[in-house]
Amino acid sequence: MQPFRSFKITSYHILFCLVLILGILARVWGFGVLPAGMAKDEAMIGVDAYTLFHYGVDRFGNSYPVHLSSYGTGQNVLYAYLLIPFIAIRDLTPLVVRLPMLIVGILSLPLLYIIARHISDRKYALIAMFLLAINPWHIVLSHWALESNLLPFVFMIGFAFLLKSRRHNWGFVLACLFFGLCYYAYGTAYVAVTIFMVAVVIIVLWFQRVSRKNLVLGMVVFILVALPIGLFVMVNLFHWDTLHLGPVTFPRLPGNERWTEVSVVSGNRQNQSLVGNLIGLAGVLWSGSDRLASNSVEPYGYFYPYIILVALIGLFMLIKQRKSENTPDRLMLISWFAAAIVIGIMQHPVNLNRINLIFIPLILFIAVVLAWMENNLNIVFIGSVCALLVGFVFFNRDYHGEAYRQATRKIFYADLIPALIFARGIGQGPICVTGEIGQPYIFALFAERMDPGEYIDSIVYRGGELDEVLSLGRYTFGIENCSKDLDTIYVLSGGRSPDESIGHKTIIFKDFQVLFPKEK
Repeated sequence: MQPFRSFKITSYHILFCLVLILGILARVWGFGVLPAGMAKDEAMIGVDAYTLFHYGVDRFGNSYPVHLSSYGTGQNVLYAYLLIPFIAIRDLTPLVVRLPMLIVGILSLPLLYIIARHISDRKYALIAMFLLAINPWHIVLSHWALESNLLPFVFMIGFAFLLKSRRHNWGFVLACLFFGLCYYAYGTAYVAVTIFMVAVVIIVLWFQRVSRKNLVLGMVVFILVALPIGLFVMVNLFHWDTLHLGPVTFPRLPGNERWTEVSVVSGNRQNQSLVGNLIGLAGVLWSGSDRLASNSVEPYGYFYPYIILVALIGLFMLIKQRKSENTPDRLMLISWFAAAIVIGIMQHPVNLNRINLIFIPLILFIAVVLAWMENNLNIVFIGSVCALLVGFVFFNRDYHGEAYRQATRKIFYADLIPALIFARGIGQGPICVTGEIGQPYIFALFAERMDPGEYIDSIVYRGGELDEVLSLGRYTFGIENCSKDLDTIYVLSGGRSPDESIGHKTIIFKDFQVLFPKEK
C-alpha cells in the first residue's frame, strides 16, 4: 500500500483528467447518430467482417484474405478483422461497425500523451493531448468507420514503442510488429512506412539506440508481418492468379488496386506532375479543408485554417534544438512527417483521409510552439488556449447543427438500411431498390446478410465485375430494371414512385420510402 500513500493528486493530474474527459466527450457526443446512415465503405467492411466471422471467407469466397476485394478495386483488411469480435458480441449493425473507430479515437488521446512525453516534458505532453482532444479532424473520424483512418492509430502504437526502445529492451521489435501491421490498415503505408523504416534504421544505427541483435530481430519481424501484403501486391502487379497458402488468400483483384488509381506513379496519373500534387497538398494544408463533408466541417478543416504556419514554426524549432538525449526521438518524428509529405505529393486529388498520417506530427509541432509560449510568453499562451477553446465550441455547434446533419444525410444515405430491413421483412417477393444512389447492392447485402455462396451465385452485373450490379438474389437495382410483378416491394428515394404503385401502401423513412402491396 506504500505506493498509494505516496501518491498525491496535483493540479497537473486534474488537468490531465479534464483534458482526457473533454476529448472523450467530444467523441462520444452524437456517436451512432452523427453522421446519420452509413457510407458505402462502412457497409462493405461490415459485410466482409460478418462473412469472415460466420463463414471464414469474405463475400467473394476468399478464406482469410490479406486484402479485401470490395468493389473490385480493393479495401484494406485490418479494420475488418478488428471488427469481428464486436460482431461476435453484438451482431452486425451500423453502430457496431463504427464502434472500433470510436474506441480507437479515445485511445489515441493517452497514446499521444505517451509519445509526446518521450519527446519532451509532461507539460508538452499535456498540451499535445489537449490539441488532439479538440481536433476537428480526429473528432470527425472517430464518428464513422472509414477503415483507412485506422492507419494513424496503428502507426502511433508502433511509434510509441519505437520511442521506448533501448539497447536491451524489446521496444524496437514491438515497434516493427505494428509498423508491419500498418500495411494492412491503408495502402498509403506501402510507401510511407517503407520510407520511414529506412530512416529509422539509419537513426538507430547512428545513435546506437538498439543492439544489433534487436535491430536484426526487429527487421525480421517487420518483414515477416509485411510479407503477405507484399505477396498480394506482387499478385496484382504481375497479374498472377489468386494464391492460397493454407487458409490465407492473396486475391487477384478484378480491377486495379485503389492505391494505384490515385497515385502519380500509376499509368492513369502519368500526366499529373509531382509539382502539381505538391501545390494541391499545400492548398489543403493551408486552407485546412478538402471540401468533403465526410472528412471535415466548414470552415474548421482538420484544425482550423492557416494553423499550418504554427506547425511549420514548431518544426523549425525542433530542427534548431541543440543536441540532447532525445535527439533520435525528434529525428524520428521529423522522419514521420517527411514520409507523410511524400504520400501527399504522390496522390491526386489530395483529401484528408489520404494524407491522414500527417496530422499527428503537425499536432506535435504545434505543441512545440505552445509549450514555448507557456514557458516564455504565458499571457500569449493562455490567450492561444482560450482562442482554441472558442474555436472548439463553435466547431461543435456547427458539427452537431442541422446544416451539417443535412449535408451528410445524402453522403451517408440516411435511413436506407432501416428501409431495406423493413422491406425484407414484409414478405418473400422481389424487392426493387432505387438506382439513384451509388452501389445500392452493398446496402442490400448489409441488410440481407447473405451467405457468400448465394451471393456469388446470384449476383448479376451489367458487364464485368466492375460494372453496375443489376440484381442480387431477390433484389433488383434501378426501377427501369425491375419487373412489373404486382408482388414487388419498392425501396425508393423520397418522392419517387413506380407507375404501378396505385395498389401499394407507403411507409416513409425520411429520405427513402418503402412501397408494398396493400394485402401485405
